[in-house]
Amino acid sequence: MARRIWLFYSVLMIAGTAMGLVDIIVYGLDNLRGGGWTMGVNALGVVFGLLFLSTSAPSALSEERVQGSLDVLLVTPLSTRTIVLGKWWGIFRIVPRLALLPALGAVVFAFSVPNTLPVIRGMARQVPPVTTVDRVFAAFFPIAWIFAHGAAVSSVGLALATWITKPGRAITLSVAFYLAALIGSILAVEMIVVPTYCTVWDLSQGDENVQGIAKGLNSFSPYGGQVLSLEAIHALYFGRSWTFWALQGVVLAATFGFAAVVLGLTVKTFDRALGRVEEGRASPRDRDEDGDEQPYPPRYSSSSSPFT
Repeated sequence: MARRIWLFYSVLMIAGTAMGLVDIIVYGLDNLRGGGWTMGVNALGVVFGLLFLSTSAPSALSEERVQGSLDVLLVTPLSTRTIVLGKWWGIFRIVPRLALLPALGAVVFAFSVPNTLPVIRGMARQVPPVTTVDRVFAAFFPIAWIFAHGAAVSSVGLALATWITKPGRAITLSVAFYLAALIGSILAVEMIVVPTYCTVWDLSQGDENVQGIAKGLNSFSPYGGQVLSLEAIHALYFGRSWTFWALQGVVLAATFGFAAVVLGLTVKTFDRALGRVEEGRASPRDRDEDGDEQPYPPRYSSSSSPFT
């Protein structure tokens, strides 16, 4: 079933990306209509792809725990760090494939936008021209966000599978975390962070820097991470500024840092959660008659094999 879902997803992404590229070629990117397909396909493709990843991430460990095959892995001489990182990579390795088509769409979009967008009747301000730096940032951030969100989802899913023995509960919490990042982060920024910031500094929510801060923080959402960078060089209502690009970089680095911290906590707690003897500690049977620790024996050897 999982293979069929991924196959169906892949077919839709290929078709949607192709239609988005045709849309850019036919309509161009000199108005608000052109490019809508590409932004929509990229955003929805990443949103649903990471949703599938959040449901499968805990199963990388939970299924082995239920089937009993995890016990065989735990008695091998592999270090805890190697086991955890191997499991994490087994989850994360799907992310580069998820990023392939959205990356193609983002690069084509970013470098197809004209330098100067036409002024729409009734516009109160002149939109600044699109620079090469803007194009590079607009192409880079959506790709980087896929890897950042994928790393965070993989780390949280593996951590929940380690700390929670029931697979169903681990999967539920993994999906809940993803939905909180997808929807809850936007609601928190728009309803709490921005109004508080405007009140403290006596600013209007329509201020260009305020909009840059709001949209930079909204990039933490997988949807915002795919759409906002492209809108910054295309949509006439968007207040493009260095505040937006700089804040995107800060939030992106923080997301990678969050994924690394959760993965580190998983490594630290893995032995205790799975009932494995912690590295560097001797069990009571490994002490001599005086109670002193003996050199820690290998976890697995031909003389102590559980199969003999």
